[in-house]
Amino acid sequence: MIQLSITRTCKRAGRGTGDGEDYRVFSQDLKTFGGLQSAKEWLKDTYGACKRVRMFEDTQAGTIHCGYVYQFKSEEWNGNTGKREWFFQHHWVTFSELKDMDLDKVS
Repeated sequence: MIQLSITRTCKRAGRGTGDGEDYRVFSQDLKTFGGLQSAKEWLKDTYGACKRVRMFEDTQAGTIHCGYVYQFKSEEWNGNTGKREWFFQHHWVTFSELKDMDLDKVS
């Protein structure tokens, strides 16, 4: 089984670093799939053709390709101001393989 760990971050568009608003985490989620192909299909259906950047992790065995960062712009309606607000979003998606474990064989 494959598990995706998804960390969603965003920042308001039009403000650069140092303007008091950097990227912030607004949700985290775990999704589990029967196999790698079904996980990739879900990602394609969810993120479509938005920009995708490979994500890497340094391990004791070396550097591995562990997932992707999906980048896109979104909008929300602000009922207080009566205006649209634009956001830059980065969704950090890490792949993990889940394995069943026999607790009687673990010391």
